[in-house]
Amino acid sequence: MTLPTGKYLIRNKGFDSFVQRAAHEDHSLLPKPIVSIASSWTEGVSPGGAPAFSKNRQVFASLFEEVDEGVRWCLTNAPDVSGKDVYIIDNPVTKEGWVLPENEAGTQVACGLLIVGPSEPPFFPPNQLWIITPVD
Repeated sequence: MTLPTGKYLIRNKGFDSFVQRAAHEDHSLLPKPIVSIASSWTEGVSPGGAPAFSKNRQVFASLFEEVDEGVRWCLTNAPDVSGKDVYIIDNPVTKEGWVLPENEAGTQVACGLLIVGPSEPPFFPPNQLWIITPVD
C-alpha cells in the first residue's frame, strides 16, 4: 500500500509506543536508530523524511535522501484488526519486518522474520503491528 506523501506518526499497537529517531544522537552522518519513546510524549514525533533501512536486524534512518540499502518497505493493512490505520511493515523480498521487542522507552525497532498465526485471516502479534496516522 502507498500512503500519500506527508508526515506521519508511527505507533506500535502492542506497547502503545511511538517510534522516531532518538532524541539524543551523535552529530555524525552515520545512520540513526529508530527507537520507541514514552507514549505520553508525542511532541515532535516525526521521521523527518529520512528513509528507513535495516542493518544487523535493526531499523535505522539514513540522513541521506538517496540511500540504497536494498529495502522497499511494504505497508500492508493487518486483516481483521480494529482500526483502519493498522499495518505490518515488511520487506516483501526478505519477509522480514518491523518488530518492537520490548516495552521500554529507547528500545530500538528490530527487523526480523514476522510471526504469522495460521488462521484466516492471519494473526499477527501486537508488537508487529503499527498504527500509522497522518500529522494534521
